[in-house]
Amino acid sequence: QDPTAANDRLVVTFQLNEAGTAYCRATRSDSGETLLRINQILTANYGAEVLGPADTAYITIDGLEQRDAQGLYEAAQYGVYCWAKDSAVDTRQLVRPNYMLQDYVSAHVGPDTAAPAGGFTANVWITDSTPPTIIVVSREALAEDVIQVTLQLSEPGTLWCQIADKDSSPHTLTPGGLYCRDMDVSQAPSDPCYFETWVKGTPRTSGSTTFKAEVHQPYRDHDIDMNLIEKVTPTRAGRPLLAQYHYHVWCVAEDDWRLEAQFAPAPSPEFQAPSGPNRVQWSHAAAVRSAIGQVLTLDQTPPSWTAISGTQYAESVLTATMTLDELGTIWCLPVRQGFAEPSINEILQNNEYSASCGPSPDCTVTMQGLQPKTLYDIWCYTEDDNVYPQRPNGRKFAPAEVITLSTLDTTPPVLTIVSAESPISSDIRIKVRMEEPGTVFCNSFPTGTAYGPVDFDAVVAAGFQAFVGLPGQTPGGPINTNVEVVVAGLAEQTQYDTYCTAQDTSALLSVNKLTDPTTLSTMPAIGQITTLDQSPPVFTVLGAKGVAESAIAVTFRCNEACRAYCRVTRSDSGETSLSINRILKADYKADHAGGTAADQTIQLSRLEDDSSLPVLERGTLYDTYCWIRDEAVQHSCYASGAGAVCETLPRPNYQAQAYVDSAFGGAPPSTVTSPQGGKILHVRTPDTTPPSVIFIEAESTEETSITVTLQLDEPGTAYCKAYTITQGSSAGLYADLTAAVPVFKNTVTNWNNVYKNFEVKVSGLSMETKYYVYCTADDDELVEGATTIDPQPVQNNAAAPMLTESTGRFTLDLTPPAVSVVSIASASETTATVTLQLDEPGTAWCKAVRDRFDPPSINQIIAAGFRSETPSANLDFAVAIENLQRDTEYDVYCHARDRGTETDGVAPSAGNPGNDAAFDHVLTTKRDIHTMGDSTPPAVVSVTPVHQQTGADVNPVFRIVFNEDIQAGTGVVNFEAGGGTVLPLDITQANTGSCVQNSAKLMVILNTFTADFSPCAMQQLQVNMRYYVYFAAGVLKDNSLSGNSAPAFGSSNSYYFTTGTSR
Repeated sequence: QDPTAANDRLVVTFQLNEAGTAYCRATRSDSGETLLRINQILTANYGAEVLGPADTAYITIDGLEQRDAQGLYEAAQYGVYCWAKDSAVDTRQLVRPNYMLQDYVSAHVGPDTAAPAGGFTANVWITDSTPPTIIVVSREALAEDVIQVTLQLSEPGTLWCQIADKDSSPHTLTPGGLYCRDMDVSQAPSDPCYFETWVKGTPRTSGSTTFKAEVHQPYRDHDIDMNLIEKVTPTRAGRPLLAQYHYHVWCVAEDDWRLEAQFAPAPSPEFQAPSGPNRVQWSHAAAVRSAIGQVLTLDQTPPSWTAISGTQYAESVLTATMTLDELGTIWCLPVRQGFAEPSINEILQNNEYSASCGPSPDCTVTMQGLQPKTLYDIWCYTEDDNVYPQRPNGRKFAPAEVITLSTLDTTPPVLTIVSAESPISSDIRIKVRMEEPGTVFCNSFPTGTAYGPVDFDAVVAAGFQAFVGLPGQTPGGPINTNVEVVVAGLAEQTQYDTYCTAQDTSALLSVNKLTDPTTLSTMPAIGQITTLDQSPPVFTVLGAKGVAESAIAVTFRCNEACRAYCRVTRSDSGETSLSINRILKADYKADHAGGTAADQTIQLSRLEDDSSLPVLERGTLYDTYCWIRDEAVQHSCYASGAGAVCETLPRPNYQAQAYVDSAFGGAPPSTVTSPQGGKILHVRTPDTTPPSVIFIEAESTEETSITVTLQLDEPGTAYCKAYTITQGSSAGLYADLTAAVPVFKNTVTNWNNVYKNFEVKVSGLSMETKYYVYCTADDDELVEGATTIDPQPVQNNAAAPMLTESTGRFTLDLTPPAVSVVSIASASETTATVTLQLDEPGTAWCKAVRDRFDPPSINQIIAAGFRSETPSANLDFAVAIENLQRDTEYDVYCHARDRGTETDGVAPSAGNPGNDAAFDHVLTTKRDIHTMGDSTPPAVVSVTPVHQQTGADVNPVFRIVFNEDIQAGTGVVNFEAGGGTVLPLDITQANTGSCVQNSAKLMVILNTFTADFSPCAMQQLQVNMRYYVYFAAGVLKDNSLSGNSAPAFGSSNSYYFTTGTSR
């Protein structure tokens, strides 16, 4: 049966086709098992036996295995596997059963259980017959019209809840008279308050009272929010819940057993859908209602004011009277008008309240300890009387509900003097403070003058005022803050007595003014103020002059007490202005008492007063810039008790940059009165130091002059002169250098050229002569200081004469030597020798070129390397030219160079080059020479057969090769056999074509001599015989005109060969 009849077991009904026993086992369909083995089925131990095919048996399965304590689960699907064996026996009646196969066991029963196809039945339901259990988790009112219950179900299903009116309802007076009261809910189906249908509510598009939750997983919290109560009388509707009202909540539930079983996939063949879900019963619903209990909706609406008023009670007391629309408490806090709106916490902390407030009677909040004559904004906050677990609802005044009141004013204002000062020359400014709105007046009178009696009207008459606590009126400010009254139109640097008075703006009874005694008492608290000096000082006397080589003195006087600062810069620096900051950085300063006090002096020795910097330079123009400030102070007083504490603050007045850059109106070194500015141009330091003459070098670039390179350390003129002997230091030497004709000098015209090289050329000297050069110099102080130095200089500063080089210096020899060719000869085939003379010591080079070739250049002559030196003038010396061709016509050219400038009779040092003869002079040295002809005898190059050769032919070809062409001389060529037989061959028969001595033909062709035995068969050389070949000198000669004889050959048996056995 599917679903099963019981909710904790399933029953398998079966028949077998023969007697036997069946076993079954169940497994949950959601276990994931897709196969149960036969052994597992047997282990479950659920079985039954049939005695024949007509028998029906039942197997009850109440667990996975019979031994398990846990039964099957309600509302769960199981797969059932069954296996059977028959009761067969053999002939001996011994048990021989036949078993179902595993494949049959695993096969599905199929749609027809009367003809099963296998032993497996899938998805058999264990019936669900138990209603769900509702578990109450919590309940609470979420709002004035919303109640929420949180529930759980013990199984999937649906929860419904409904609101019931309280039994003591003022709205429902009879059962079901309007709403269902808690006591009206019944278990009678015909009753409009029947618990099951009433709790499920009525669904509507608007005003639905169906409040439910679908539960898909058991034991999970589900919230059901209810905001309406069902009206059960015609016309039925859902009505909103009331705030702060007691309600009851009823809930029912049903499981989803029918839906779950009906719509499960792949049902078993015997499945029949269940008739319906399982619903909670009345007793359980009533128990849930009791567990939820009575629920009070929230009160979330703060009380509202229905009446608000305020009263000015006294100078320090205000009251506020109010009524509310419900019971509650009111707190109030007064704040100064215009101050920030107080927070609720600030109102509560003020702790001025009334707790007995409601619709009736009025309640009053009294606020004390306030400032008199002060306008207040009264802010109030109220809370209703809600108690825990509800929270009280509060409301603060809206801006439109704020009560604005002033405390009463019956006293004059309190005027507090804070301070006074004169920040500008025409004003005295007094800072005061008042504790209430009003007007402050001040006036100043010159100290020591008859300004008459001072009262309220005398102070007010000047019209210098400020407003306190009166927004929109200026000048002024809030109460209890500093307000400034400006008394204007005063005289500069003048002492004044100042008085202040005040009046309030009270409309409470009358305006209150300060009394005259109080007005008079303000003067000591303000103090006597002197107006500010704002005029910068000026120079009344100014000048500058150089007082030492490294110092400039500035003399000055001011129209008032002052401090002056000065700084110099070189006039040639390009600076046309010095900023005030740079003048201050120099830190050269002095103070002057002002007026007719004695002049003060500032002495400047450097660009800045810093010992690490160089001092000023002598004889140099400087521009001097001066700046001044006075010692002005600003007077201020601060009220202290009945009097004042007064002080001064430095407020010096400065001259502007334009004053510094304005010329003072005179010319240094003079001093002027009423100068126009602080700039003094071209102040010159005196120069009392002779110039330093710095010798750089001297050289002679001509035969008649020496050029001296010098430097001076200041502008001036340098003088030099050369002497053949050293000179003593004396005034006469200085006069000779600077005045005796000729004068050799050069001038450094300005400071830009000091320490720069310049030359003084001393001329009119003798060639190659040693001179001692003396130099001196004087500066230009006589001219430069005539108008710039006080007192004026009477002469230039002169330097002592100095010897430039203690060893002296020779003038140059720039004349090249003259070459005279004495003779030329060729003493060998490859050389030629030129005999020369020079007119001074030097070196000569010669070079030969083929006849009629272009003359060689001087460099080519020198590069040839054929040279010779002569230490004396006009003496013969020779230059040998080598590597020439024999018997050749040549042109020979020679070049010469002297030893340069001679120094003390010794060879010149390196860097003293000689003078080279000009190329035109080289051309005059051309000489012709023909080298000697051939004078060299020919030499043997090779001999055939080679020396000591064996096995030579008995008719050999004997051949000698020379290094040059040859010709026949006179004599014989001997072939001597080892036995002593000599075969002489006459050389004169050479080239005749005859067989000489019937043995060999002799031939002399070019550079080869040949004795050919092969054409002459009449006479052969002996076999196996050593032959010595030799001839005397002159038998052969070279083919030159000289006919140089070839040397003897084969002497002392030095050449031989040996013949073989045959040809």
